[in-house]
Amino acid sequence: MPPPKNSSPPEAALTSTLNWTKVALAAEAKARRGEGRTRIRRLNRLEYENTVRDLLGITTPLQDLLPEDDTANGFDTASAALSISPVHIQRYMEAGETALQAALVRGGAARGGDAKSFVLG
Repeated sequence: MPPPKNSSPPEAALTSTLNWTKVALAAEAKARRGEGRTRIRRLNRLEYENTVRDLLGITTPLQDLLPEDDTANGFDTASAALSISPVHIQRYMEAGETALQAALVRGGAARGGDAKSFVLG
């Protein structure tokens, strides 16, 4: 670095830029210290269904298998609204099993009807 046809910036400019960056990053880190921990982010019901559809190529509706999402300031995608409880984990696992069953059946049918049934769990 720099590109082959260009010369390096003067040492004073590099030092100045590096010092400015250090000070700016330290100030931002200090300002954010009081914000607390970052919340765990999970997919809401719609995001989960769309993600599974895209990954597995299935059209099985999954939203109705999952608990209703809470809202924060009118949004159901804010991490503050997307709590995780044992009920959520259980229902997401059940929805995942349903999606995998649908993918396995779809995969067998797509190869000419040699579908096999598997029990997960």
